[in-house]
Amino acid sequence: MSSYFRSKVWGRDCYVTDRTIDTHIRRLRGKLGKSAKYIETVRGFGYRFLEGG
Repeated sequence: MSSYFRSKVWGRDCYVTDRTIDTHIRRLRGKLGKSAKYIETVRGFGYRFLEGG
């Protein structure tokens, strides 16, 4: 599944690893501050956004 998303975001001709995605998520969480809690890590799959309460 993650290869599908990588190809949709970066294209098929770009070399992107899972660590690249992890790095982007980490930076995004840093920029979001307290709202970063809405990005959940799902082991074996990737990430998902949680609905706000």
